[in-house]
Amino acid sequence: MDAIEPHWISLLWFAVLATICTVSFLVVAGMFPLHSRPESAKSGAATLLVAGNALLLAALSIATGVFGYSE
Repeated sequence: MDAIEPHWISLLWFAVLATICTVSFLVVAGMFPLHSRPESAKSGAATLLVAGNALLLAALSIATGVFGYSE
């Protein structure tokens, strides 16, 4: 395996993180647009959670990109 990819453990970590980013993006994308959500999810706290999830997804995506670039 070292002949193909010398940093294969880093490659596995990157693959796991990229998969998590992709699935998280699909989950967060299902929450937008905010006005089309069901009535039970239109409260202020739910909107705050959606915004928080979007920010955390952005941070995870940036961190995954930086990790992939550095390795």
